[in-house]
Amino acid sequence: MQTSPHLDHSHYLITALWALILAKCFFFEYLICSYSVPINSVLFIWSLSILMSTVATIVYFSTQNGGKVLRSICYALGKTWIFCGIFISAILITAYFLNSIPTSILPACIAVILALGNIGQSIHTRNIRFIYSSLGWSLSAVLAYLSTPPLNLLIFASSLTLFTAAPYFLLYRARRLEIYRALKALNT
Repeated sequence: MQTSPHLDHSHYLITALWALILAKCFFFEYLICSYSVPINSVLFIWSLSILMSTVATIVYFSTQNGGKVLRSICYALGKTWIFCGIFISAILITAYFLNSIPTSILPACIAVILALGNIGQSIHTRNIRFIYSSLGWSLSAVLAYLSTPPLNLLIFASSLTLFTAAPYFLLYRARRLEIYRALKALNT
């Protein structure tokens, strides 16, 4: 059964799950760095998690929207988050391949971009939830910048859970409750 993209709020859940997957990766990176575990985290943590999550997301969007994957993902993300994703990707590529940005400040840089993205979303949607996330990501950026590695990774993982995953899950849950109540009202 296909639903209209305007009625389908599952992209909130997908966003929350992606935030939790990335939080898990940052948390394991923190543990690997803290305890000097001899493991290639890029190969065994990051690439496997991101690859499988990407495949699952693409399969989900292609089955939900009749194969129009890219358009569905772009609609679900919106222009603000696409721009933030491109900017974060450019920073990561610059840091890892050109070694021009110290990796110790990457969590703080990404947190600043996410704070700005949430401000943009708040202006665009006039939703107070994005202000909460923006303030949280701003605090996270300051804490990640002031803390030493690998503690900055733990701060970033916690921020992903608190300021992205939790609000999007609550938003998804609220939309599901609205639909449930509307259907219940129709049946009575």
